[in-house]
Amino acid sequence: MFEQLQEKPHNRTLKHRWWFSSSRAVFALLLAGATILVPGAPVATIVILLGAYALVDGAWTLCVGTLIRWPLWVLAGAIGVVAGGVALQHPDAKTATVLSVAAAWALLRGVTDAAGSMALRREIPDEWSLLAAAVVSILFGVLAIVFPTTDAIVVAKMIGIYALIEAVMVLQLTIRLFRFECAGRQPKQA
Repeated sequence: MFEQLQEKPHNRTLKHRWWFSSSRAVFALLLAGATILVPGAPVATIVILLGAYALVDGAWTLCVGTLIRWPLWVLAGAIGVVAGGVALQHPDAKTATVLSVAAAWALLRGVTDAAGSMALRREIPDEWSLLAAAVVSILFGVLAIVFPTTDAIVVAKMIGIYALIEAVMVLQLTIRLFRFECAGRQPKQA
């Protein structure tokens, strides 16, 4: 079955992987809800949530990057898995460290999503959702680096707001990908 999936050129595109972006949006919403709705959560809880999100998102990105043959997504997925694993192994990390890891991961995620959005625009006209998610990631990363804080509540809120906006953008992408696939459109031939 896997061989058949890879033999067909149209199956190597993100537009046939709307389920990936939907799961990414759900996990981002869970992270946002947990960090925004639980004021004063211990830093360890924030680290575990962020680590779990990075691990799941990284694993999905690695798998989909491999399926659709986007090397930047393979790299981003691998880094997400490593970052998530490290975070889960060190829930006692300092708040500044958590914010630094989140910022670096968001910057990388933003760059790879921007590259992915350019490739996706060749197949889905006027696609902007993935690029918007990329901009949000890059903006969060830059803001977290420029305005570092050690206040656990502020860090939780920053991560939560970032995850919420990211979830909305990725959910928009999911809807567009699903509609495009349901319309039965074939990919453009190169």
